[in-house]
Amino acid sequence: MEELPFITEIRQIFQQPPELRQQSMISFHQKVCENYCKAVSSITSEQAAQTSSDGRQIMQVIGHIMEWDRFTLICFGQLLSGVKSRKILWKNGYVDRAGEPYNFGSLDAFNAFQAERQILMPWQEIQANAIGIAKTLLSLLSTPGIITPQLLEETEPISPELYDHKRIEIPCGWFLWYVILDHQAVEHSRDLYR
Repeated sequence: MEELPFITEIRQIFQQPPELRQQSMISFHQKVCENYCKAVSSITSEQAAQTSSDGRQIMQVIGHIMEWDRFTLICFGQLLSGVKSRKILWKNGYVDRAGEPYNFGSLDAFNAFQAERQILMPWQEIQANAIGIAKTLLSLLSTPGIITPQLLEETEPISPELYDHKRIEIPCGWFLWYVILDHQAVEHSRDLYR
């Protein structure tokens, strides 16, 4: 998806009251997730080994999205357990599949760590996990009564800059959801939807 239509839709959704916003986010997320899973499932082993637009292998780009989705799932777990501050936004607390905790000094450090690990993983494992985690996030966010608009609204406000270079004031719980959509629909679209 192109940046401008994506941001236009996100801004329209974020202008809605929380209950309507949630329904719009669910509908948008369903479309994004369907397209993302379809794109990932169609990538062959040969394509996965090709160089992406940023110099990594395509499999590392998909693995990058997969690990951010995993980290976002961990963050939603924190939110459900009562954490309301912006600390849920990936500052610390990443846990790998072996249960080992990590704290990263920057987003670049997290991304480099994942790129090193993913180059050693078989493509079929990355592919299956990326699709499985994407669908898990969609299910979590779409199931009534679990992640409620009130839960998202009660988180600390932030004002991130979006692709249109304008800031938006939003609770960080909603921003977690935005990041999933951004990763799956826009940020890596040149490598996903070719």
